[in-house]
Amino acid sequence: MRRPTWMLWGIAFTAGWTRGAVAQDSKVSLEVSLSPDTAASGVRWPMVRLRSLLEDSRWQDALQHSFPLRLHFHLEVWRSRENWIDQFERAVEWEVVVRREALFDQYTVFRYDRNRRPETQYNSLEALGAALGSTYLIRVRPGGVGKYYFTISVDITTLSNTDLEDLERFIQGVPDSATNTQDRLPEGMGQGARRFLLRVAGMPSTELERRTETFLVRSPPPR
Repeated sequence: MRRPTWMLWGIAFTAGWTRGAVAQDSKVSLEVSLSPDTAASGVRWPMVRLRSLLEDSRWQDALQHSFPLRLHFHLEVWRSRENWIDQFERAVEWEVVVRREALFDQYTVFRYDRNRRPETQYNSLEALGAALGSTYLIRVRPGGVGKYYFTISVDITTLSNTDLEDLERFIQGVPDSATNTQDRLPEGMGQGARRFLLRVAGMPSTELERRTETFLVRSPPPR
C-alpha cells in the first residue's frame, strides 16, 4: 500500500519547523583555539572543544531514550592571503557516535577516524559529559609558510542517511525487513521511519561553525 504524498509534505514541513526551533534554543557551543606558539617554525595545532552537549535536555533525553548521537566534525586548513582570496589547503573529518547501553546501564563512545574505531565506556552520564566536553588537540598542520587559520564545523544529529531511506520506503508502503517484529509499529513501519517520526516530534539537530585567529608559519615543516 502506498501512503498518500501529503504525508511526506506534512512530515517535511514539521521537521523543518522543529529544526528551526531547536537551533534557536540550543545550549551547545563549539570552541576552537590554537596551541601555544612554542615551535621555532611557528606551526600551531587546532584545539577543539564541544561544550554543554548533555546540559541541553533535548540531547540528554534523546540519549536516555536510546537514540544514538552522531557528531560529525569537519576541520579545514586555510592560508590567508592579503588582497586575494584565501587558499584552501586540506581538510580532515572524523565522527563520534555516542550510544546508551541500556542493558548494562552504561554509555559507549565510538570515534571513527581513518578507518579506526576506538571505543570507550562510561558508567555515568556525568563521566560521559566530562569526556565529551574535553579539549582535544587535532594533529593537523599547514604544509607551507605564511599566515594560516583553521575552520571547524560539527553536525550533531540523531538521524542518518539510512534512516531517510527507511522513511522513503515507509512512504511507499514497503516494509523494513531489518526491523525486529517485536519492535514493529503498525502498517509495516520500519525502524528508521519510526526514528524519523519520533525525531520530528522533537528530536534536535544542530550545526555549529567556528574559526581560529590567524597565525604565522615562519619555516616549512620537516619532511
